[in-house]
Amino acid sequence: MIGLGGGSLAKFFHRRLHGTRTRVVELDERVVAAARTLFHLPADDARLAVEVGCGTEALAPECCDVLVADGFDDESPPPALASQAFFDAAWAALAEPGVMVLNLMDDDPRLDATLQRLENAFGGAVLCMPALADPNVIAFALKGAPPRIAWQPLRERSRELETRFGLPFPHYVDALRRMNPHTSDDLVLTP
Repeated sequence: MIGLGGGSLAKFFHRRLHGTRTRVVELDERVVAAARTLFHLPADDARLAVEVGCGTEALAPECCDVLVADGFDDESPPPALASQAFFDAAWAALAEPGVMVLNLMDDDPRLDATLQRLENAFGGAVLCMPALADPNVIAFALKGAPPRIAWQPLRERSRELETRFGLPFPHYVDALRRMNPHTSDDLVLTP
């Protein structure tokens, strides 16, 4: 993960995904201190490592299966987290199959340009969906994904995940359908 914020994602991964090792790189040591003291981010252990540093410099080829980038500078991703060089490095950092998850704001005037750079790095295999309750757009850039995913198994899996985690995954599937190319049978991942 690049960007910690209050640590809610890192805490969720640590508490609910026991087979997952999470490394978080946060630029500001004050954010780490606040997450630990005010938001109960657990101490580092074998499955969680939080470090202060530049996330763009922390990427290495095939270092992860999932890369979450959630960094903001005045309600926009900082230029370093929206550059072509960063997205190219993110693609290289992912094992195959892999996914980069990027948190963006729907009113960012640079949103379209950011998404175009992301699509360039990931060969067009980018899906977006609006957050359910705020002005965020979540982008999923996929490495090694099939060109299409059938809706029916996706819906079935979303119901299983909703039961397991108590999160509204079926609504997310509907959001993917509204915002991305699709047919009645499939979600289209690559042109």
